[in-house]
Amino acid sequence: MTRLLLLLFICFPIYAAELTPKQAYDIFIVAYGQYTGSPEWLKNPPPVNITSQEDLCKLVHDDKPTCVVRGLYHNHEVYVLDTLDFSTVIATAILLHEYIHYFQELKLGPVQNCGDNLDREMEAYHIQYNVLKASGEWWEARRVHATAMKEKIIRRCE
Repeated sequence: MTRLLLLLFICFPIYAAELTPKQAYDIFIVAYGQYTGSPEWLKNPPPVNITSQEDLCKLVHDDKPTCVVRGLYHNHEVYVLDTLDFSTVIATAILLHEYIHYFQELKLGPVQNCGDNLDREMEAYHIQYNVLKASGEWWEARRVHATAMKEKIIRRCE
């Protein structure tokens, strides 16, 4: 049985569904609808970079090769994992979460301190939770809520 599974993985590799430009823009519009701002903001969505787990972790943790991050908004660009399957609601919700950070920066400016960062993260999780819940993805919404609470505890600002 193990040999059969190994053969299936070798002959039929599993790839994540790619993110199309139209799909990225549609998710961008949904994020805009959740975080209303100036219509000018719609003219130039941030670039979306599909990247490996290792490269994403290095961006987040200054050369630390492993982490559990699946998306990031950094230097006016969005980064998401190359293993995300954009035919699923959870992958699109991750991208939506990062777009929310883009809109937050446009409205509020760059993050100034730990408290700002934590407040913005909680707001992005809250919006992501609401979108998943409205999409009927109750289990994923609960997982996002649990992640948000964990982040709030771990990232407490002294």
